[in-house]
Amino acid sequence: MSWPYRFDFSLTPEQLDQRRFLLDSYAQLAQYSVIFPLLCFQIPLVSRFLVLQAQRFTKTNENRPTEHTERPPITVVGRSLSLITEFKRKIRWVLDDSIWPGWGTWKEAVSGGLWGSWLLALVLYDTGDDYMHVTKRFGIVAASQLPLHYLLSAKPAYNPIQYLTRLSHEQLNPYHRVFGYVLMSLFVAHATLYLNFYIQMGFLTKRIKDIDVQLGLAAVISFTIIGTSAISYIRHYSYRIFYTLHIALSFAILPILYFHVRYLRIYILETAAIYAFLVLQRYINKQHPGSATVSLIPNTSLIRISLPAAALPEQKTYRPGQHVYLSRPFFNQTSSISISHMNPFSVANLPLEDSPRIELIARELDGSTKMIADAARHHKGGPLHFLLEGPYGSATKFPDLLSYDHVLFVAGGVGATFALPIYGDLLRRISSNHDSEKNSTTSGVGLDNGQARHRKIVSAAAEKTTAEPESQQTDEDMKSATNSKLSFIWSVRAVEDATWGLEAIRQQNGNIPKSFELFVSGKQKESQYSVLTTTTYERPQVKSVVEKVFTGSESQRVAVLVCGPAALGRDVRREVGEWVWKGREVWWHEEQFSW
Repeated sequence: MSWPYRFDFSLTPEQLDQRRFLLDSYAQLAQYSVIFPLLCFQIPLVSRFLVLQAQRFTKTNENRPTEHTERPPITVVGRSLSLITEFKRKIRWVLDDSIWPGWGTWKEAVSGGLWGSWLLALVLYDTGDDYMHVTKRFGIVAASQLPLHYLLSAKPAYNPIQYLTRLSHEQLNPYHRVFGYVLMSLFVAHATLYLNFYIQMGFLTKRIKDIDVQLGLAAVISFTIIGTSAISYIRHYSYRIFYTLHIALSFAILPILYFHVRYLRIYILETAAIYAFLVLQRYINKQHPGSATVSLIPNTSLIRISLPAAALPEQKTYRPGQHVYLSRPFFNQTSSISISHMNPFSVANLPLEDSPRIELIARELDGSTKMIADAARHHKGGPLHFLLEGPYGSATKFPDLLSYDHVLFVAGGVGATFALPIYGDLLRRISSNHDSEKNSTTSGVGLDNGQARHRKIVSAAAEKTTAEPESQQTDEDMKSATNSKLSFIWSVRAVEDATWGLEAIRQQNGNIPKSFELFVSGKQKESQYSVLTTTTYERPQVKSVVEKVFTGSESQRVAVLVCGPAALGRDVRREVGEWVWKGREVWWHEEQFSW
C-alpha cells in the first residue's frame, strides 16, 4: 500500500482558507465531543430513577389486597434479567483488573483506546491527500484536548468533571494519565511529520533556527519528559522527581504553545484559566493548623502526627477513609512552604467530630517522612508547623457499606490507616442501630396503647424469669451481628506496628471485636497487646480468609476493601475473583497512593 499523502504546493488562497476552516472546525468538534461521554455517565442516573419509580409503582400494587399471597414464580424474563446482571458484573470485574503491575486497568486502557481512536478519526477525516493538512490536524486536535486534560487532574471538588461523572479525583486521575499518553502521541506525530517534511524538502537546517520550530520542539520534548516520568517504575523510584517535573513542565508548556502558533491560543487560554483556577482553589484549601505534635511510636519505624481538628475547614465534610495532604515541617509560622512539597496521609482516627485532634500515622521512609521523623528527634517538645490541605479521597463516593451482607477489610502495615476508620465507623453505626432497635422495642414505639401495655407486661415477666440480664443478652446480640457483618484482617511485621490501631479500637469500642484478626508475619515476640485480639503469627492465608467470608448464602452481597502492599491486593483480588465468576455480587475497592 502506497503512502496516501503528498506535498501540495499548488493550493490557491481559497483552498488554503478552506484548509484553515477545516482545521479549526475539527479541533472544535474534538473539544466539544467530550460532551457525549459525559452524557453517557448520566444514563445510569436516569435508569436508576426510572427503576425506582417502577419499583414504587409495583410496591403500591402489591399492597392492594389479593386472593393469593404465595410468592410469584420466577419468570423467563426475570431469569434473563438476572443472567444479564450477572454477566455485566463479570465484565465490570474484568475491566477493573490490572493489565500488568503498574500498567493500569483494562477499563482505563479501553477508554484511552476508544478516545484515541476517535481523535485519530477526526485527524484523518476530510484531509484528502494533503500532507500538510493532516500534519497540522494532529497538532490542533491535540491542543483542543488540553483543557479537558488539565480538568481531569484537578483535586478540588469544584470540578465540573467530578460533578458530572460522580467520580473523585483519585478515580479520575488514572484517566488523566491515559489521556495524557494519547495527547503525547498526537503531538509527537505532529512533530515527526513536520520534521520529515523539512528533511524531505532540504531546509531542516534553516527551519530549526526559527523560533516557532524551536518552541514546537520544546513543547514535544516537555510532553515526552512528563510522560516518561509518569511511568510506574520512575514514580516509585522517586515520586519527588516525577511530581516536580510534572508540575513545572505542565505550567511551562502553556506559554511555549501560546507563542508557538497563534491558531492554538484559544485552547491555551482556556487551559491557562483552568490551571489558574485550580491552583487558586488549592491555595484557598491549604490551611495553617498551627503547632503539631510529632512522636515516634516505640519499637517501630512509625510516626504519629497529631494536628488540631480545627485545621480542617468547617464547610468540609470528612468521611472515614479520606486523606489529607501535609507539607514538610517548618519551625516558625513565618516560614513559607511550597504547595508542591505536600504528601498524602490517611486520617487514622475516628470519630473525627468527637476528637479535638487529627491523627496521622506514617512509616519513616526517605523524603518527607524522614524529615518529619528527624524533626521529631531533634526538636523534642518544640512546636512543629505544617500546611494542611484536604480532605480528599474516593470514600465520599462509596455506597452504604452496611447495605451489603458482609464487609471484608484486608489491610497490610500502615494501610490500616485507611481501613480502620471505616471499620470503626461501621462498628459505631451497628451499635447505634442496635440501640435504636432496643429502645424502640422497650418503649413500644409504633404500637398502640394496648399493645404497648401488653409489651411491658411481657417484658416484666421475662425479666423475672430470665436468668441472663437483658443488657448482657443485647450486648451478645450486637456482638453476633457485628461478627456476622464485618471481618477485619490486618497483617503487620510486629505486634508493635499495630499498637496505635488496637488502642484506637479499644478506646472507641471498649474491647477488640471478634471480627478483628491480627496477623504478625515477623519473628514472634511477647507483647501486652497480643491478648487483646485474635493474633496469628504468620502471614494471612488469603484463600482461606476469602472462603470463610463467601461460603454463606449464594445470594450474599459482599463488599471488599483492601489497602496495603500491591502484592497483597493482587492476592486478595485473585481469590475474590473466583467467587465473582461463580456469580457472587462483589463491590471492590483497593486504596493506593501510586501517584
